Amino acid sequence: MTAPGISRERDRFGAAQAPVTFDVLPITGRWVNFEPATGIAVAEAELEGGRLWLRFTHAEEGQGEWSPIEATPLARSADSDEIFGFFTAGTRLPGTRSREVFLCGYLNRGLLVIDVYTSHPEDPEANATYRNHFYRPEGPPKA
Repeated sequence: MTAPGISRERDRFGAAQAPVTFDVLPITGRWVNFEPATGIAVAEAELEGGRLWLRFTHAEEGQGEWSPIEATPLARSADSDEIFGFFTAGTRLPGTRSREVFLCGYLNRGLLVIDVYTSHPEDPEANATYRNHFYRPEGPPKA
């Protein structure tokens, strides 16, 4: 039971409500890391086939460009249709046997912030996390 005047109804989808179609324009395009030596050098986001795809170029020697990763778009609330960020499930990194990466990104004051979580099932002590901040060299996209 919730207290009077408090409602969580805005966070629930009604049975007849259509699925949310996100406006992904705010996050699409090419993003460059402020500190490219600290992980991902370039991030690119685009909408293909109704899905959000991420492509990354890693700064680490030998990592190069990762295969495209499908991302789940996130909104600020259940009734919003504008993208706020994204997350990805575990993706095995190229050139590694067991290293997986989980990504969570969000927009913050015109920047794209990406938190990177690495998982090493064969060596749990090597698990790590780091955060990268990206800017658009070309400026924001035009509608």
